[in-house]
Amino acid sequence: MQMLKKERASTTILVLTVMIFLCSIIILVYMNINNKKVNQERKINEIHEEYESNNDIEQIYEETLQEQ
Repeated sequence: MQMLKKERASTTILVLTVMIFLCSIIILVYMNINNKKVNQERKINEIHEEYESNNDIEQIYEETLQEQ
């Protein structure tokens, strides 16, 4: 009877260890995906701001063309 209890305990420990390991992998994958998403949004915003500020360059270009 004691042997059966020991086997159950070791099985429980094994299952809990595997579950913790899998949960940590899932959390790490989620963090990685979320980090990529945040970086992508940041880059898109930077590009958008660059294009918005690009009006000055267009005006300079048009003025240069008109002078010629």
